[in-house]
Amino acid sequence: MPAGECSAITMKRLFRMAGKFLVIIFCLLTGGYAFGQQEKSFVRKNLAYYYYPGAEIRLDYHVAWAAQRYVVYFRATTLEGIELRNNYLLTYELRKDYQAEEAEFRDTISYSDVIYRNKNQFVFRLRAEASSGIGMMLIRFENLHNRREYLFDIPLKNDFIMPYSGIIVRKDGLPHFRPFVNERDTFALSFADTASTGEAYCYYYQTDFKPASPPMSQQPAKVQENLRIDSLFALPVDEKIRFDKQGLYLIQEDTTSVEGISLLATDRFFPRVVEIEDVIEPLIYISTRAEREKLSSADNKKAALDRFWLNLSGNAQSAKNLIKQYYQRVREANAYFTNYKEGWKTDMGMIYILFGPPDEVYRDEEKEEWRYDKIYDIPPLSFSFVKIKNIFAQNHYSLIRSADYERHWYRIVDMWRKGRFSGLEAN
Repeated sequence: MPAGECSAITMKRLFRMAGKFLVIIFCLLTGGYAFGQQEKSFVRKNLAYYYYPGAEIRLDYHVAWAAQRYVVYFRATTLEGIELRNNYLLTYELRKDYQAEEAEFRDTISYSDVIYRNKNQFVFRLRAEASSGIGMMLIRFENLHNRREYLFDIPLKNDFIMPYSGIIVRKDGLPHFRPFVNERDTFALSFADTASTGEAYCYYYQTDFKPASPPMSQQPAKVQENLRIDSLFALPVDEKIRFDKQGLYLIQEDTTSVEGISLLATDRFFPRVVEIEDVIEPLIYISTRAEREKLSSADNKKAALDRFWLNLSGNAQSAKNLIKQYYQRVREANAYFTNYKEGWKTDMGMIYILFGPPDEVYRDEEKEEWRYDKIYDIPPLSFSFVKIKNIFAQNHYSLIRSADYERHWYRIVDMWRKGRFSGLEAN
């Protein structure tokens, strides 16, 4: 390449780099872009991107308690091909509660806080001193090109969550952000407070939780408050661990406290459903009891399941598309909503599978509201979920049921049974 042409290309690259650098400096100095122009009230922010599979940013977090402060780990995942560092300005705020419009403290998030990175994923560690006036952390991502902002809440202290444990579950040396482990997974435990030593203790519950009841049901499935303990055993710290049996595990440092961390041990395919019995179960939302009993008792369950979908759709190609759409929703529900039970069995998972990702989502300490635009002849709908304090899950929500949902429920079920999945995909 001629020297002059090489110099020209180098100068262009330098100008582009300088432009990005100046944008960041301008944001930090003026505060107008970084802090002054955003939505001040979190409760008025539409959080629909939380449950949109193609979202630009996804955030998972884990909070541990150590020496009178919170240790907050969070994982930011961008779409493939979008580099976080060169495209987003990251800040965090500490607020009194979800209704507060002003931060008690705010700062930029430095990439020196990164403990792991790859092409489209960064893991950060932040620390926040415990204060009676601080109830939440707010993570903000600012797209430097289109000025879109993405807010993510991390509750620290309120009446609807349990105190955080000092235990950290680690997989491949990093915090494990999922509430489940697959049957072949190995992991290790550590304490956020390095002064802690010794063992952790684990309760095992071999419980098969029931799926959610329909939204118009007047007798919703209740959280089992008194689960039968199958076994209690000690777990070593900083050593490899693998759970041999599927079920619910509660890990504690002190068995007399309410602090702990739970893990749902699942099969190796989860959040996908692959085994035939696992594939039949989620059909409870769109099938009759007689249909499910026929599927479960069939000698060839795979052939019976194929006939079920073919009868609904009318032809092989439509059946294939309908199966793909339904079980994709099941997989996404498992990824988003699993806590002490599989995500598809939760109230949020049920609504998500049938109605799809909500068009609008609003959240505060004690509830979350989903809003849907019109789906075919179903008018705009909203569903409200209240947060239930639960030792097994920091984010467990229960749907506020109403008889008013009955006609809309049967209509959406009818749409699934008639293969009207293409309209549902638009949500």
